[in-house]
Amino acid sequence: MQHDELSNEMRKGRFIVRVEQLSKNYYLGRTIVPALRGVNLEVKRGEFVALMGPSGSGKSTFMNLLGCLDRPTSGNYLLDGVQVSKMNSNQLADIRNHKIGFVFQSFNLLSWMSALDNVELPLVYSGASRAERLWRAERALAMVGLKSRARHRPTELSGGQQQRVAIARALVTSPSLFLADEPTGNLDSQTNKQIMAILQGLNARGLTVILVTHDADIASYAHRQVKFRDGRIISDTDTARWTSVTPEAPNQAVSIVGAQLIAPGFPPNSSAGAQLIAPGFPPNDIDPTKQVTS
Repeated sequence: MQHDELSNEMRKGRFIVRVEQLSKNYYLGRTIVPALRGVNLEVKRGEFVALMGPSGSGKSTFMNLLGCLDRPTSGNYLLDGVQVSKMNSNQLADIRNHKIGFVFQSFNLLSWMSALDNVELPLVYSGASRAERLWRAERALAMVGLKSRARHRPTELSGGQQQRVAIARALVTSPSLFLADEPTGNLDSQTNKQIMAILQGLNARGLTVILVTHDADIASYAHRQVKFRDGRIISDTDTARWTSVTPEAPNQAVSIVGAQLIAPGFPPNSSAGAQLIAPGFPPNDIDPTKQVTS
């Protein structure tokens, strides 16, 4: 194998996200409004990265491109070694459903559906059977400490509980990349710690986490901070003393994140056989005594 080919293969395996000269323009009549200007960034597997910057800096536009919610005007975006920047809408939808877990500030739960049904919904589009969907959704809720709230509707849950349902929904498809757009923006400071405890626990088990925040305290939970201004990255630094969630934070269930969501009776290669989080964790990596209470 040529040196360049070997290097490319090594980079493909090492980086979950790689963007090169990524640009995004919006058009207001004849006026071109550049939102991103030639951004370059690589994110290793298992990193926890915070994207920061003032309003209009380009961080949210960049997050939308990472989440395949939009396409760049120019440049390249490789997700898990796959070129996605040139994909059509149907291909991007498939990538979102299988590769990406997305959590938003506003939760985006369907008010007329139970927590369990909300978590189960992404699996409907993957073609999983009803039994598989139910099995995986129940376990995803258990992972965020909401097993006892499975039948409650969003209006019957607190803001923190709703966000935990949204996290469970993002995890149920076994994503390679977890994206969180201002996940604590509508929550109080104590609930913020609970949500960040969950995200840190997921990351500790190997899941790549990228979050957008304007809050320096929230960004301090990440291991790396990337700051945007005027559509460009102006700094990219490792966080030497990142914040670890205090022991009183109620989510101690993160030790079960490495478990595989393999329902009894389903073949390992079925949609139910995919690992919930990161490949390489043993299938019996569940300690039910450490699940959080709701």
